[in-house]
Amino acid sequence: SVNIMIDILIPTYNRYSNLQKNLRLLDAQFAMDSLFDKYRVLISDNCSPDDSFERLLALLPSLNLNCKVFRQSANCGLEKNSLFLLSESSADFFLYLGDDDYLPSGYLKYLYQKVNLTPGLACIIPGYSVLNTDGSVTSGRRSRPERQYPPGFITTLALSHYGHQLSGILCRRDGIF
Repeated sequence: SVNIMIDILIPTYNRYSNLQKNLRLLDAQFAMDSLFDKYRVLISDNCSPDDSFERLLALLPSLNLNCKVFRQSANCGLEKNSLFLLSESSADFFLYLGDDDYLPSGYLKYLYQKVNLTPGLACIIPGYSVLNTDGSVTSGRRSRPERQYPPGFITTLALSHYGHQLSGILCRRDGIF
């Protein structure tokens, strides 16, 4: 059996409470679906001026996550922080996850099964929902029936508008640069 690995890349800045909630949710999903040896979490704190980084380091021993943490020496911006995480990733696949974007139960299990059962898979673009401050939920990225696209520029162009919201999009790491 192939053991394909997936890195979850979380750039963060000054939002420990969101990050803590997200890491606890990931820890629970990994436990529920036996995914601890299938995923690694990479976090890069973008030189938060508060105590986010120290609190993160204190939280990690209470979790079972395979986690690697970085701290930028100066705030380099979201784009450079995100690219830094990608450069640190060594797994077959990666997905970005905003520190305040929470994945639904079963999504990580679904991704892992998909990458193992679909040779040549390069990307999975999920739908998403928005939890509004009043507690209501609205649809974000449209949800469609599952569909496979041929590789190449035309597909990239046709789907490129989904890239503005990277959280939850799974990509094959090989050739990404």
